Amino acid sequence: MPIVINSGASYSVTLNINNFVGPIRPCSTNELNGLNAKIRTVVGDGDVQWKVQDVLGTIHTISAAAYYVPDAGVRLFSPQLYFMKHQCGSYFMDYKGSSLTLPDGTTLQF
Repeated sequence: MPIVINSGASYSVTLNINNFVGPIRPCSTNELNGLNAKIRTVVGDGDVQWKVQDVLGTIHTISAAAYYVPDAGVRLFSPQLYFMKHQCGSYFMDYKGSSLTLPDGTTLQF
């Protein structure tokens, strides 16, 4: 299932319980708006790992905090929350595509 890099998302979201690498914790947020303009139920949050492959074939695992929202329909990656946590990284987009530079210096092209 693809992951949407959403610079407008305040938190990452997954609908796949198998993405979690630890426990899903109860959280203070119990509903999300904005995913297709419907209110979605947040079950909890935790740490996820997503293996991604860019257009050049580079494969990298991204570890992030995410809400578990079983009926989300899509996984969302919040780059700004990820960058704030790691205090580095960048996301650039233009007419040719986009690039995500991770804290370890890996740049993924999309």
